[in-house]
Amino acid sequence: MHRSLQISEVIHTICDQLDQSDHLERNTCIALSLTCKAFLEPALDHIWRDVSSFKPLVACLPADLWRVEIQPMGRSKGVAETEPYYSQLVRKLLHLQREVTPADLDRYLSFYAGRIRTFQTDSWMPFPILSVHALKSIQVATNFKKGALAPSLHALKWVSPALLESVFKSHDAADDFYPIYASLFLSEHVDTLHLCIYKEYAQYMAEVHSALDRSPDMKKLSSVNTILDDSIIATLSTIPCLRLLVLQDPYSETPALTPQPSGSPPPITEDLTPPFPSLESLTLIYKDLRSCNLLLRSLPPSNRLHSIHISYTHGYLQNTIDTVHSHVNHLTLRKLVMIDDFYPTKDYSSPSVEKTEDEFWDDVEMQPLLAFKNLVTLRVVRKGWHTLLTPDFVHELEMSDSSWRNLEELDLCGTRPTTQVPLINHDHFLKILEACPALRNVALFFDATRITFHDESPSAPFHLQNLSVRDSPIASADCVLNFLDFNLPNILSINGIPGCMDPPCVPLYRKRWEEVEETLRDANPRPWILNSIGVDPYLY
Repeated sequence: MHRSLQISEVIHTICDQLDQSDHLERNTCIALSLTCKAFLEPALDHIWRDVSSFKPLVACLPADLWRVEIQPMGRSKGVAETEPYYSQLVRKLLHLQREVTPADLDRYLSFYAGRIRTFQTDSWMPFPILSVHALKSIQVATNFKKGALAPSLHALKWVSPALLESVFKSHDAADDFYPIYASLFLSEHVDTLHLCIYKEYAQYMAEVHSALDRSPDMKKLSSVNTILDDSIIATLSTIPCLRLLVLQDPYSETPALTPQPSGSPPPITEDLTPPFPSLESLTLIYKDLRSCNLLLRSLPPSNRLHSIHISYTHGYLQNTIDTVHSHVNHLTLRKLVMIDDFYPTKDYSSPSVEKTEDEFWDDVEMQPLLAFKNLVTLRVVRKGWHTLLTPDFVHELEMSDSSWRNLEELDLCGTRPTTQVPLINHDHFLKILEACPALRNVALFFDATRITFHDESPSAPFHLQNLSVRDSPIASADCVLNFLDFNLPNILSINGIPGCMDPPCVPLYRKRWEEVEETLRDANPRPWILNSIGVDPYLY
């Protein structure tokens, strides 16, 4: 064997290149562990690092322990009734035929339990579920030791109580599952939790609160089905080391909201100022922007947030922009992403369908965001329409010497063609590049019809590498090519309207942008090829 393969770090690196989610690569790792003694321990560490069901535990226990109850899983929402694969899926509920003894668990605890770093049970997969009685018996056999089944666990995803109720056919049994489950898996090393909030399950919620209270080192928390209120926010705010927080609203539908004037944000019943002393990254996925605003307003002035990601369906975006400006630290924020999940009920790509005046209520003013002088990424992406920049905003950006000097990514384009008219042209686009010299990736809707052969910026060349123009109007591909050649010589890609969209009102624009893209690619193919595979062309 080569001398380099006698170094354990090298073998671990080799094993880490294998994807555990890929069945073939997992089998490769198993074969690797049987190659020689030097590969055994590193390969086993990799195989057992991420466990996604009770199946590996069950495989290590005697077969005579179990009585198997077969349950049809049914089909998932959105899957056709005629789909044979989903109609044949079954789940196994494992009951005990006898009590579990310490000897039954000896092999698992001695060789495998200490290798597990993440544990989850995917509810949509046909993996076995242990009965409450089986978990209680394992708890007794391990002498009620906390985290006995995964003593070195770092990340734990809890099983959905709604799933367990469908499996156990009992609300109480599903509720009784959690105190034992948490006792067996929630060790002192766990610093990442993935939860579902179901207030109708009393013991489950008590265990959730208990887990948060006894996990002072918790750094990452993800919670779905979370209705934000004062009690939830107060509980989350008491976790001293929490750095990453992901919250998602319930799955139930929320009615559309009536737009509110930007000057009158929704009232808050009391002044919430929880500390969140270590929070750095916040992700909120809510249908109603008012829920996002409630948590944002609870942040203390000294917050350390450097990343905010908001995904929403209903609400007035201007209120959220104003709230971010008022309650997020202007000096620490580096990344701000706001993406809507709204799909227009009308086909606005058709020239025969125009937005009425009240459908433009959600146009936003971006001026408050100029206060965040250390932004690196800014994305305001809406499926129904573009975020329109005004000449006044571009002028304010130009006059504000220190604003957005570090900005590298700016995305204000929607994802669907619209009949909107851009309010800025190529001159404003150049002024944005002059005010933001670090820009590398831009998605912007602007008027390119007035570009001539002589439009050159005195600050050129700029370092922009990727430009998305979507359905920006364009008159001459030759003029645009000359414009790019002088001002943006480092450009690697230009993306116009996706080929899958062919609305009658814009095929000419798409054809002209495609001509620009093809000419640039033919003139200098190497950077385009490297960029397409994710390699920085300037390294070669």
